[in-house]
Parts: sequence; C-alpha cells; structure tokens
Amino acid sequence: MSLFKLMYQSLTGKYQPQGDVVDGDFIIADAWGKIRWGNEYFPGPVNAALASFIVTRLPDLPMAVAAEVAEASLMTGQPMSRVMWLGSTQDRHYAYEIMEWGIDAMHRHGCKRPILVAHAYLVPRCLAIMRRNGVEPIVPPDLPRGFDIHSAQRWTRSPRHLVVKEPLVWTEHLLRHRISLHPAPSRS
Repeated sequence: MSLFKLMYQSLTGKYQPQGDVVDGDFIIADAWGKIRWGNEYFPGPVNAALASFIVTRLPDLPMAVAAEVAEASLMTGQPMSRVMWLGSTQDRHYAYEIMEWGIDAMHRHGCKRPILVAHAYLVPRCLAIMRRNGVEPIVPPDLPRGFDIHSAQRWTRSPRHLVVKEPLVWTEHLLRHRISLHPAPSRS
C-alpha cells in the first residue's frame, strides 16, 4: 500500500478492515487522547468507547492494551479480563511503543494473530508499525472514530487538529524506519 493511501486513511479515519476477528488469538489496543483534571489524567470518552468495543465484541482473548483503555474499562464498569496494561495514564506513550510492547506481550503468550483495536484515524499508522515488526494484524470494521474536544492532547480533539500533526508523525516514522508500507510476510 502506498504512503499516500495510508496517510489519506489516517487523515479521514477510512481505514481498510482486514481478516476476521474469529481468527484472532490476542488483542493489541492503543489509546486516543486523555483528559487532564488538575495534575491527574483520565481516559476520556474515546478510550471508554475502545474499551467497550473490546469488552462487548472480544471479551475472552488475552490482551495488551494502553493504560487509558484498561482504566476506562474499570471506570465504566466494564472490566476486561486477561488484560496486561501497557504504559501509564500519567505518562505519554507513542503508538509505536504501544504496538512494540503489545507484539512482545503477544509473543510471550505464544499467540500469533493479533486483533488491532485503535481509533479509526490511528489504525493505518498502527498497522504500518506492526508490519515493520513482522506482524499482520486482523483489523475489525467499525472501530471508534469520535473525537474528544476536552482532550489534553490537542490532535485528538478534532480532525482539524489531527491534520496538522499526522503528516509530521508519518515523516518521523519513515525517517526512523518504524513503519512498513508492505504487508508482513506470511508466517506458517
């Protein structure tokens, strides 16, 4: 897939679903924004939607999820089972860190077919990061695509804010060799 097509998907949230979740054996989930209240950070409504997606559609798989998503599941009364938290809600973690940590956790569990759960606008970048790490994830349709106008992370407040940041992030990832534009090789 071309860089321009992936960037278009990341700027519009119109990603390409792939695979069937029934074939997945592990979940890797990244967060989208967080709300600041004084000196504390909280997951926000988009992370609650990501948590709800996992709990209602993929409840029985082992998973490695960004801390904001795991915390949102607890705060909304929908706790996840078999979950490993990645990072902390108080720190800033980048998608490539969450994907790499998630892939490492997946391998430690002896799993091979991850299901990627992320904000629709973040899916193309997470997919490219996972491919760079030799993993071709299942990407379900209908992932959350809302924005949070109260987010402490400006680029997660609206598509208008995201369009400024996203091309810069893609450029950095290309220069640092963190992404691949080609599907990961098939592993039997």
